[in-house]
Amino acid sequence: MKKRWLIILGILVIVIIGGVINVKMLHYTSEPEFCAKCHPEKNFGPGGEFYSWEHSSHAEAGVKCLDCHGRPGLVGYLQAKLGGLKDLYNEIFGSEEEKLAKLENPPKDLVPNETCLFCHSDEVNQAIRKSRLMQLAGLKFRLLDEVQNPGFRETFWLPDILKVDRIKGLYIPHAAHLENDLHCADCHKGMIHRAAKPSMCTCDKCHQENGGPELSDCALCHQIQEELYFGKKVREFAGTPSPMAESEVSCEDCHGSGDCASLRPDVSKACASCHEDELEDVLQSYRDKAREIKNSLQITTKMFEETYRSLLQKGEEQKLVRLKEIKYVLDEVAAGDPTGIHNGDFVLDILKRLRKELASLGK
Repeated sequence: MKKRWLIILGILVIVIIGGVINVKMLHYTSEPEFCAKCHPEKNFGPGGEFYSWEHSSHAEAGVKCLDCHGRPGLVGYLQAKLGGLKDLYNEIFGSEEEKLAKLENPPKDLVPNETCLFCHSDEVNQAIRKSRLMQLAGLKFRLLDEVQNPGFRETFWLPDILKVDRIKGLYIPHAAHLENDLHCADCHKGMIHRAAKPSMCTCDKCHQENGGPELSDCALCHQIQEELYFGKKVREFAGTPSPMAESEVSCEDCHGSGDCASLRPDVSKACASCHEDELEDVLQSYRDKAREIKNSLQITTKMFEETYRSLLQKGEEQKLVRLKEIKYVLDEVAAGDPTGIHNGDFVLDILKRLRKELASLGK
């Protein structure tokens, strides 16, 4: 009898120790540092996935490899771990050519749409959390399965991309694109590991091939640039048109109307078409304005961060709501005209008014 209890106890000890070891192994093999063993290059290309992740905004937010490369929920996590075994096999037995080909042309579902939307929207996040087991016995393996929106999203000042069509002053109807069966990677491929931003050429090519709206009207998407240029309201801040707008200089006059790849002009050449005799003076005035705006942006951003920390500490919720609106204006101006080429005086005026309101909120 005593011997049987000793056997049972021994089995339980082995199971517990084995379980602890397995959990430890799951944690260890889920960390980016483990992924770096097969992705060790110090670049933003194939093989440098750990390095490029380290230099991304996702890393700053604590989002790691398996947070993106796997579906939300416990089952999604375990599926990702099983998929990792296949990757390990290919790493050991595959040729360099095969590995390079896979890294250069990853499948779209390597980062599923629902994984992106789980962090970047409220509706998808809440629906998945209601329908799936996110954790087991309180064990935490990755950040993704702990994300609860809108709290997580708002912590990083992110818009709900299924509800907001204007992001940093640019019209991007994500919901409409997803309804037309586009995958997040169709536009955002290489965002982390190639430091690539969605290209206007990608938009133009896709719209032409699939019958989307023509992109000949610049203001259709570039809303913040139009508002600044013509002195229209940026949120609640009104201004005056830029000198170029008053002289009826159009987008095409500076950017041209050719292939999308040529729409970022050589500034000196673009200005020379109208200011050949005083070109250097004109360019110097733009350089001075750009430096002034850069300095003003830095001061305003620092002031915003200090005000945010103060209000958060005091728990002043009503003021924090207004602060969120100020953040959207600041982001739009910083993204829409960081050099002041469209309307530097209006940009500086908006930043000055934002600082004044931040000072009032911080009292």
